[in-house]
Amino acid sequence: MGRSPLALAHARLMSEAEQLLNGTGLQVADRLGFRDPAYFSRFFQRHAGMPPGRYRAALAAAGSGARSFAAWP
Repeated sequence: MGRSPLALAHARLMSEAEQLLNGTGLQVADRLGFRDPAYFSRFFQRHAGMPPGRYRAALAAAGSGARSFAAWP
């Protein structure tokens, strides 16, 4: 595959984190097995380029227009 097992594990964690941040209001760090939310935040920021709170806010801002009644045909 050209990637180390650790890189594959991190990619899988990021995929799960992005899905949880997109679809739920749950504490993502706990769901993914991180004991320390601050460590999860640093992990996420290192891999995504932004902290999880900003990522979730960006998703909400991007999706807010599509979910309003004004967006209906």
